[in-house]
Amino acid sequence: MLYNQDWERVKELYKAWWKQEQEEALISVTASRAGASGPRGWSNWELVRDPDPSAVDTKLERFRDYCSNTFFGGTAFPLLWINLGPGVLAAYLTDYLLYDPRTETSWFEVKLDWESIAALEFKEDNRWWQYTKQVAEMAVEESNGDFIVGVTDLGGIMDVIASLRTSAQLLLDLYDYPEQISSASAWIIDLWHRCFDELTAIIGKAECGFSAWMGLWHEEPWYPIQCDFSAMISPAMFEKFVLPQLEEQVRRLPAAVYHLDGPGEVPHLDMLLEIDGIQGIQWVPVRFDEYLTSESIALFRKILEKKNLVMHVPDWKTVLELLEVLPHRGLLLSTSCQTEAEARYLLESAAKLRHKWF
Repeated sequence: MLYNQDWERVKELYKAWWKQEQEEALISVTASRAGASGPRGWSNWELVRDPDPSAVDTKLERFRDYCSNTFFGGTAFPLLWINLGPGVLAAYLTDYLLYDPRTETSWFEVKLDWESIAALEFKEDNRWWQYTKQVAEMAVEESNGDFIVGVTDLGGIMDVIASLRTSAQLLLDLYDYPEQISSASAWIIDLWHRCFDELTAIIGKAECGFSAWMGLWHEEPWYPIQCDFSAMISPAMFEKFVLPQLEEQVRRLPAAVYHLDGPGEVPHLDMLLEIDGIQGIQWVPVRFDEYLTSESIALFRKILEKKNLVMHVPDWKTVLELLEVLPHRGLLLSTSCQTEAEARYLLESAAKLRHKWF
């Protein structure tokens, strides 16, 4: 890979990590490259701000310019993941996608009755689906092995259903329409995997491996599965409606990491830790000053006893503090620094801390 000169070693580290055999913590760090003119900047929202197929070439040039001016250290690598918003599968069904430039957020929520949901059909000529595939094909051709193209954020199964019903209504539906939820889950899972398989077939042509919005590399197709909706429901409801969805997804996926989106999902953690097809848990706090509390450290240790743990840590100094108090086996931390010198210092310091655990 052009932008990470140690790429062959990085791939071996990831392979061991996915097998839960990686003893040393993996650190991914990016920074402005020393001597570079400075990144012009790249936002993963570039591809939905202006979904004009004729503009994709220009956006790919901008991404390559960003890569040239960025230091990718440790297990970091340049990733162009096709971002149209979390849960874009809903737009493939309804054609509704509203991008808000103020918050850089895509919205998919409509309010359909169950009869309308049952009548939904996936149409191959859906504009958002066609755009996703076109961008994937163009990005793979442009990459030439220099960067990884990531599959779009299809979303969690229950989160997609929440987009079709609204989250507030779906909470009531858990009691009023359980059979309709189960029925919708079955065909949405099938559609989800149809789209996933088609996109990874396109991306696989590059023969560079696979990634997604979480920024991990795997030699086989994988995905960050999730259910953000579950933060609002009880463990009993999670076990009844969400757990079967996750178990079916991991049965079809070569590998998966679960996106644990905040404290509201912690009550479901014990069930998640028992799913064999989930190799890791990604923790996302409510506030980024919560990494080093006693409660957080206890949670991280609990996860690391059974699974890998993934975290994005905005402050690189906190990475070193976490390495002081957490076991390194299965741990993967990503961060960014202002300068390449800072990033190299972080990697050197992290390497010294490995001796604490070996």
